[in-house]
Amino acid sequence: LTQLLSRANLARSTALQAVSAGNATFYEVEQILKSLRGFNLQADDKRREAEDAMRRLSVISSMVASAKEKTDRAEAILGNAAAESKAASSTAGEAKEITFGIQK
Repeated sequence: LTQLLSRANLARSTALQAVSAGNATFYEVEQILKSLRGFNLQADDKRREAEDAMRRLSVISSMVASAKEKTDRAEAILGNAAAESKAASSTAGEAKEITFGIQK
């Protein structure tokens, strides 16, 4: 009977250790699952941000193209204005010389 009680206590002790190890493993698995869920939420957020950026890409591209067209037009206008300014300056210089010649 003592031997049977000793074996039962040993079995109980082994079972308690197994339950303790199982609980520890279960806790670790819960923590890993929690971490993976958090990672999944972050990945979903980043995926949504990337999708939003991709949707905005065509709008941004058209804005850049429009800005380039406006810049090209402005450069052309400035180039024409510079040429006209130079011509006006030259004409003013000629007028000044003529006026100076008339005054003599």
